[in-house]
Amino acid sequence: PNLTCNLLGAERLIRHLEAKLNVRMGATTPDGKITIKRMECLASCGTAPSIQVDGVYHHQVTPEKLDALLDALQRD
Repeated sequence: PNLTCNLLGAERLIRHLEAKLNVRMGATTPDGKITIKRMECLASCGTAPSIQVDGVYHHQVTPEKLDALLDALQRD
């Protein structure tokens, strides 16, 4: 990730995501619902770290917010 996202915890979120889903960067979960992809920049430095899920941007993401998003995705 870019410097701002990295300083604000993007790498920690990536590790959290990989551990929770038991897949590595670039891989897809066995059910085919979630693929982890690294984005170069979402141009959201003021609200970093940010992620994009199904075209929707989520800002100031914490591990707790990420868990809630994952739970919602896995229910769908």
